[in-house]
Amino acid sequence: MSDAPSASFMSLKSLFNEKLSMATSSSNIPKYDGSDTMNIDETDSIVQEKWEKIKAQLFEVPREPFPEYHDYQERMFTRQPWMKKKDVDYLQKLFSDPKSMIAKKQLKSLFNFQVYNKFSDEQKSRLLKLIPNCELVPIASDNGEPIDTPRIEREYTAAGKELYIPGVSEPVKELDPNKVCPRFDFWLSDSFKDARWWFQTSVRYGYNTSYGVDTQWDNLENFKTKVPKNWKSDDYEQEWGLGLWGKLGKKQVAGDSAKISLPEMAKAQIIRLDDTLKYKRQFKNMGITVLMDLKVVGINKSNGHLKLELFKGGQSKTIDGINNPTRLENEVLDFDGRVAKSSRPNGNAFKNFSIARSGDYSPSLFEARKEYWAKNQ
Repeated sequence: MSDAPSASFMSLKSLFNEKLSMATSSSNIPKYDGSDTMNIDETDSIVQEKWEKIKAQLFEVPREPFPEYHDYQERMFTRQPWMKKKDVDYLQKLFSDPKSMIAKKQLKSLFNFQVYNKFSDEQKSRLLKLIPNCELVPIASDNGEPIDTPRIEREYTAAGKELYIPGVSEPVKELDPNKVCPRFDFWLSDSFKDARWWFQTSVRYGYNTSYGVDTQWDNLENFKTKVPKNWKSDDYEQEWGLGLWGKLGKKQVAGDSAKISLPEMAKAQIIRLDDTLKYKRQFKNMGITVLMDLKVVGINKSNGHLKLELFKGGQSKTIDGINNPTRLENEVLDFDGRVAKSSRPNGNAFKNFSIARSGDYSPSLFEARKEYWAKNQ
């Protein structure tokens, strides 16, 4: 029984190989004859197109790597002299674009004595003309150190020589970069730090853009040619005359309204039954913010004392006989339990509670009291 399946399998395999050999004759298989082309059917455009792609992938000549940047740049400058304008455009963008690296980088890493020493004599001469003479001192060493360098001053003191004091000793007259340089602490001076800060700020906030320059120029011309809308007397009157009365009036309202107590606010229906009071206070020195909702559940009509229910998470507490906001605040903080009594600073508790009656009306007790006082005067 086991020999029958194997015999049938062998007969099927031999039949399959016979048909395969008939369908795929060796004469039909293209052979490689050593040339760059294979024996393919050149009349078939699809086959020819695919073969061209294969040849391009197999025999593609590798590209030369790009030269070093400076070498490449010099070549381009030789071939295309106008491309030097790109450097000018780059510098323009560097010093005017608010997104430039100059606006973010620490400038003390770019403008310091070590960088100054790397300048050419011509560049140093141009820079020395921009620095006040009182900030320049003679060079006292072969490596270009200024005479007021602490090390050199110690050597002068040990040798009994007179120290050079910028602005007091004989001033610098000749701006020779081989004889003169900025004083030692010039790079650390407040004036130079302020100049760096202002330069970086100007770049960061767009003062050096075309729009920024035009705006500054227009403002300067308007200042020189146009009369301001308000004369000094008008500004003085606004600040110290009628304007001052308005400011004092607001303070007067706050001062006089402080006479209104919490029970009087309840009797005047500034605080009503079923109102929700929201408490919020930050204790910055402790890093704690206390938030709590309180609901007015009762008002004593005879004396105006409040009965409130406090809510904290799933817990609640009812307090009665409240007649001032300071006691109410202490009750809230006691219920919260995070701020000890010894750590509670003094303050106007009226400002820490607000009335949440609706989305359009949620003043603090302090503001509601002032508003009520102003309406009844």
